[in-house]
Amino acid sequence: MSQLELALEAEISTRHLSFVETGRAQPSRRMIWEVIDLVLKGHLPYPAFAVDRRWNMLASNRSLPRVYDGVAEELLTAPVNALRLTLHPKGMAPRILNLEEWRANVLSRVRAQLAASADPELAELYAELKSYGGEEGPAVVEGRPLIPFRLMSEAGPLSFLTTTMVFDSPLDVTLSELIIECFFPADAETRERVATMAAEGVD
Repeated sequence: MSQLELALEAEISTRHLSFVETGRAQPSRRMIWEVIDLVLKGHLPYPAFAVDRRWNMLASNRSLPRVYDGVAEELLTAPVNALRLTLHPKGMAPRILNLEEWRANVLSRVRAQLAASADPELAELYAELKSYGGEEGPAVVEGRPLIPFRLMSEAGPLSFLTTTMVFDSPLDVTLSELIIECFFPADAETRERVATMAAEGVD
């Protein structure tokens, strides 16, 4: 994509775009949300979503919504909390194949956030997540630094690895707290099953 094409797509001048690219100007809030939208849509057919620091979903690419089958309606009512959705007994937890290690991974991550922010609302969420039961073990299991998210779907087991994106030079507090979480297939079987689900319109 040329600089002119990108500038037209973003509805800004090529001069301003050049300044943004070289660090002489900051992108507007609207431009950053356009980037977020492009990232989320570009990640299809795999799941991706943007959350605030308390893990409330702000945007999603709506990939494979059928994986939410069986989730209690109240957990899907805005604001949807990504961690509550996965770990709640009425959420996705019954279908998470490696629930104990995934729970340990999530709790470890929230503990690290709490240590850095001391956010009282995040502390409440952490206490709630712990109340669902299970062990509060280490995030690294058997020496593995990456914990897959393994979920049973109607197409069979799905296994994903996650990556997190944050903004290096945020414009405001809201953007500084924004996280983009992208799920990548951890094995060939998941890649094939997701492709089949997408082709069949299951998603």
